[in-house]
Amino acid sequence: MGYYKNKSVLFTELEDGGILLDLNTKAFFSLTETGARIWSLLDGGLCAADIAKKLSAECSASREKALVSTNRLIKELEKHRLIVRGRG
Repeated sequence: MGYYKNKSVLFTELEDGGILLDLNTKAFFSLTETGARIWSLLDGGLCAADIAKKLSAECSASREKALVSTNRLIKELEKHRLIVRGRG
């Protein structure tokens, strides 16, 4: 099963990343450029390994490094309930 964005979270893209706003809690979260790209890939229901594979293909990072970054962000997003695991 993959990950999906919480429907109560808004995203605003910035030049160097993005901002998430949880409408339920009114909390803001800042994303780096890589974090914003990971966020954009979450709607497809991809697993962390698939997201990391796409990231490594788009930039010069190794798949292992991309997977570490992806897992770290996914863990943080899940902790704050900004994403959910499942079928959308």
